[in-house]
Amino acid sequence: MRRALLVLLVAAVIGRSEVVYKVRLSAGEGGAVVELPQERYVAAVLAGEVGSFRNEEALKAMAVAARTYAAYFRSRHRIEGYDFCSTTHCQRAILKDAGGRFKKAAEATRGQLLWFHSKPAFAVYTQDCGGKSEAAHAVWPAAQAPYLAVHTDPYCRTNSRAAWTWEIAAPTLSNALTQAGMRVPARLRQVTIVKRTPSGRALTLSLAGDGESSLISASSFRFAVGRTLGWRTVHSDQYTVESSNGKIRFQGRGRGNGVGLCQDGADEMAAEGKTYRQILSFYYPGASVSVLANDVKWTSVRSPHALIFATRKTTAAQAARLTDEEMSALQSRYGLTAPANLKIYVYPDMESYRNGTGEPGWVAAHTLGTRIETPPLTILQQHGGFRPVIRHELLHAIVESAAHPGLPLWFREGLVENLSGDHVHFAPDAKSQKRIERSIGNREDAARTRNAYAAAERHVARLRARYGVAELLRWVREGLPDEIARSSTSSKPANSK
Repeated sequence: MRRALLVLLVAAVIGRSEVVYKVRLSAGEGGAVVELPQERYVAAVLAGEVGSFRNEEALKAMAVAARTYAAYFRSRHRIEGYDFCSTTHCQRAILKDAGGRFKKAAEATRGQLLWFHSKPAFAVYTQDCGGKSEAAHAVWPAAQAPYLAVHTDPYCRTNSRAAWTWEIAAPTLSNALTQAGMRVPARLRQVTIVKRTPSGRALTLSLAGDGESSLISASSFRFAVGRTLGWRTVHSDQYTVESSNGKIRFQGRGRGNGVGLCQDGADEMAAEGKTYRQILSFYYPGASVSVLANDVKWTSVRSPHALIFATRKTTAAQAARLTDEEMSALQSRYGLTAPANLKIYVYPDMESYRNGTGEPGWVAAHTLGTRIETPPLTILQQHGGFRPVIRHELLHAIVESAAHPGLPLWFREGLVENLSGDHVHFAPDAKSQKRIERSIGNREDAARTRNAYAAAERHVARLRARYGVAELLRWVREGLPDEIARSSTSSKPANSK
């Protein structure tokens, strides 16, 4: 924690945009690692996981589950240099199809997560539970998710996909398991279920051959078969198995692990008129849906310029006083007014701040629209205070609320850096605006991000010296003049020497 706070002191970079994930695309989409804003990633997951959904409320429920899954498992592939792959190992994502109704469902639930005890929930899901859900701990013994228990699902209807049968010759199965790295008895003859989960699914299997047998977990068996023989084989762990005449026959119901939201059931619930919140409440009972962890006990103080939320009344009052003083100074200096419906949340600790915003610990605040979120006052007071942070965030809320469509990111960020007066000057460089925009918002490299913001401020400082603050504020509302906009494609900014 101490090390992170030292970084915060040097690089109090302010986050405006949504969370960004690094995703490795499939070979079919180029195989590159790309940066995807959270809602675009959610839309891509919807395209990959539930393209056949008939109902929009079910899509919204899946959007919240997929977004929460990403928040819970973020940086799953950190050692490989990205957050998620685009396969079913993480969440299947198809970027080229991430538009239309998938984009609408992501936007309709923007930022909403499932929360449990102030943390993103373990929001796993399954294609078809076969009429009964599985408990999370039966599949993942270490999972602490009491909201994922065994229960009957009346919405997961019997249909043409519910029941399945798969038969395979014993030698073929033996070769497939061996290829997957499993230990298999010589001359495999029989597979039997020796233990089931509380929901009745296979938990442990016995593989028997010539004079020997071995035990294997049913989930490991299913994944080994899926990887080597394809996923249209053992569809779930809810089955019976018979071995005779050199063949092994599986008869089962459902698809997937059976835990969490059942996609077939969710679609049926939506068809019967249930809302996405009702769907999520049914499949994750005890978890709550909101942008912020609503089991944090917020209290509020209303000031002339904003509604301030904190967990202590005295903290909210202190933040309100400082906010009003900084807003009054901005009014006096630049003639600016606070946007309507401005809300400021001061988190009680760093963990809830990171969970609530998705920001790393070195980012000193997060602003989206007219909602500003900050770490605890005690943290900020150790590293420059609340004043420069809230001044910076107020400027961002003002600029973003008035910004002309298409106003470049480098100009918006640079203007706020310049007007706030708390920027750090570095040696001049010739970075183009496009290069700056590629670095702004990089949450992995604090130094690189801070340099990008400083470069944006230098560009705006030159424009301010030439045109004046009033003209720059007019550009916010009306857009950049053509000569300034054209310069953003050059290697040097306008009026550079």
